[in-house]
Amino acid sequence: MKRLEVRANAEPPQRSSRLFRTVASSFRMRLILSYVLIAVLIVGSWVTSIYGPDSKATVDQQRSRLFDVAHVVARSLEDTTGTPSLDAARSVSGTNLRLTVVAADGRVLADSATDPTKMENHALRPEIAAALRGVNGSDARKSATLDFEQLYVAVPSTLNGDRVAVRISEPQAAVNTVLAQSRRTDILLLLGALVVVALAGFWMADSTMKPIVGLRDAAQAMAAGDLDFLVPQSPGEFGELASSLQALRDMARSTIAGLETDKATLWEAAAYDGLTRVASRAHVLEYLRQEIERARRSSLTLAIAMIDLDSFKMVNDTYGHGTGDAVLREAAARMRASLRAGDLVGRVGGEEFLLVLLGDAGAAAATAERVRKRISADPFVVDEVEIPLTASFGVTAVDTEDPDAFVRALARADAALYEAKHAGRNQVRVSPSGTS
Repeated sequence: MKRLEVRANAEPPQRSSRLFRTVASSFRMRLILSYVLIAVLIVGSWVTSIYGPDSKATVDQQRSRLFDVAHVVARSLEDTTGTPSLDAARSVSGTNLRLTVVAADGRVLADSATDPTKMENHALRPEIAAALRGVNGSDARKSATLDFEQLYVAVPSTLNGDRVAVRISEPQAAVNTVLAQSRRTDILLLLGALVVVALAGFWMADSTMKPIVGLRDAAQAMAAGDLDFLVPQSPGEFGELASSLQALRDMARSTIAGLETDKATLWEAAAYDGLTRVASRAHVLEYLRQEIERARRSSLTLAIAMIDLDSFKMVNDTYGHGTGDAVLREAAARMRASLRAGDLVGRVGGEEFLLVLLGDAGAAAATAERVRKRISADPFVVDEVEIPLTASFGVTAVDTEDPDAFVRALARADAALYEAKHAGRNQVRVSPSGTS
């Protein structure tokens, strides 16, 4: 169909606009929910990796081992007098662990580290402070800590009758092993979460964008004037939007069909004479102009004939205008029936007609003679009244090379018709194309 802008009922566009806003809002909400889901999965994977059962169990096992070692060292110190022997303590704790003995006033009595100055203000450390307070058992386990440097525990003991704290710590390498396990778990969980989110995103993009793209293509087709597009069917709010677009398309189709019908009706009213149903004056004259141009381009011959029904005023005066109209209709029908394919007859006045004929003046005169005989052969019968009628013809060839061919041809045909009238009517007169 042709592109056509139509001002239709405003309700469908408003409804479509509301639906578009609803769809956009719903789509934004889905995106927000997907982002929230990603954040929850990432945080969950991190929390699981840090506080998950596997990592927590591994850390608890190491804490228990360190507590066991610390208690063995504490019992050995209780049996020791004087300065504690680090060699004896190392034999108990092992060379891969760091052993520190701290007095109640914060002094380091023994430290297996090569640089004891790193252990300053030990009494301020929470695990040592708890040990110096005599906290032991499950309460002491709460003070055991895992940080990014070492895993350490502290238990109470006595040395030479004074309260001391025994601190056992895991070196950096061992802690890194635990953290590496946690990080590997974290990475695996994060990758798994990202895979799930990516799959969910692809599903959402496919289920959400496919209807949007289909509706966009349909709207663009409609804007381009193509009303034969298919509206994609979708569930939910997309389905409501598709229904509105389809209703708008059907309304546009109906409107355009009505306009095409009106256009055809108006064209027919303008192109054909309402009484005789032959070409109207405007149509036949425009047709003559076009045929002159076509004949000039194609080197064709063209002729015209002016027709006037003889004494037609007497028919109207004698029988009335209603009878005169009936005679005009019948005369026009006889003219149409006598023409060849490609010839045209039009009414240019009350009882005047114009023939546009293909061929030279001789062929046009023969056609005019055939039409004249057809009109005068039988009387016209209206309401059982027989009315004889004749017609006069003025024929001329059209000089298509003449820039004023249109005006001059009509003038010559009219002059030839005048001669036929004054020569007794009911005859054909031909005017040479070179005279005016």
